[in-house]
Amino acid sequence: MEMNKTQIEMRAIMLLEDSLTRSQYIIPEIPKNDKTPSWDGNIFIYNQPGTKKKDLIGKIDVQVKGHYNKKSFKDRITYPVNVFDLRNYLNDSGVIYFVIYMKNFDDYKIYYNTLLPFDLTCLLKEAKDQKSKTIELIAFPTDELEIRDVFTNFIRNRDLQGAIDHRYLSLEDVENSNLPIMSFHFGFSGPGLEKSSPIEYTLNHPTYIYFKPSEYEVFFPIEKVTFDSVMETLIKDIKVNEDVMYTEYNVFHTKKGKTLRIGKGIEIDFKSKKITLKIRGSLPERIRDIEFYLAMIEKKRITIGEMWLPINEANVDDEAIKKIYSTQNSLLKIKELFELLEIKEELNFSFISDEGNENLKTLIKTFIDNEPVSLDSRKQSSKTSNFPPQTIQHMS
Repeated sequence: MEMNKTQIEMRAIMLLEDSLTRSQYIIPEIPKNDKTPSWDGNIFIYNQPGTKKKDLIGKIDVQVKGHYNKKSFKDRITYPVNVFDLRNYLNDSGVIYFVIYMKNFDDYKIYYNTLLPFDLTCLLKEAKDQKSKTIELIAFPTDELEIRDVFTNFIRNRDLQGAIDHRYLSLEDVENSNLPIMSFHFGFSGPGLEKSSPIEYTLNHPTYIYFKPSEYEVFFPIEKVTFDSVMETLIKDIKVNEDVMYTEYNVFHTKKGKTLRIGKGIEIDFKSKKITLKIRGSLPERIRDIEFYLAMIEKKRITIGEMWLPINEANVDDEAIKKIYSTQNSLLKIKELFELLEIKEELNFSFISDEGNENLKTLIKTFIDNEPVSLDSRKQSSKTSNFPPQTIQHMS
């Protein structure tokens, strides 16, 4: 059943209020048929259940739009906003913009965008002489803690961005300026952090990046980003038997899961337990990664801090292991050659030309293998394999 415009706008507010009033910390005041320019009402956020003045965190202006939609609901939508409204929102330190899509009286989806001063300045700059500017909105959370986070983080960032005027700097502006930068900052606040780690939270929420000049007690917003991945460095010994091979490792977090990286080229997927060796990095790094990988396969387990990880050798490809041993032998010969010739310069494998590779193999044959080398053998050696990066995988 199709609704008229008045029904759509009234039901949009009712549906939003129904979502918000499920929390004892959120009190919406959104009049129906309101004629106030640019805004529809306010939302009051408290740090304790109830409406005591002493517990009030802040008040947020909101705009609510209803839209009749026959199609299936998406995770993101776009919606045009009048430029004069955007200017009014900027002058009033921001707004949360809601659009409620309705297929019928019971089938609906709430979308929102937190338009803070930084966002509004960017939108107005892009709009130029246009009468309206299209914004993107994402699905409004249904979890009560997540909903509270939307509002508490809006207030937190509004306070940070409201301390300066609207002539924001970009990251490029900061890099090209002579401002002495003390630090870069980003952060979150809210009850949703109680059930997820800061890293998980960062991957699932847009983040404002601020910089702080060393001479000023103020934070300047320079970018709003969504992180695809976050790297965490952990200081823990990694052993095979009792031999410490590494003293730290990295964990790469994405929405799909976590990957542990040891050294330059050993990766372990937490979910699938797949172990991958990618031969990369400097000569010592490649040698150490291969040594660790082969020892790990032989001993069938490694220890990371106090945790031990079993290795299932049944899934190891014998042919792949033979190639690894061959590569290890080649790398050790290069190391021996450099030590013999007292070459201190680090070898960058990424920039070895075909000619340089052939010269390297010739030197190894001459000085390490003690083989006679002729011009003909040099030409013939061009048909042999060089030292390319390799990738080996097996399941733990």
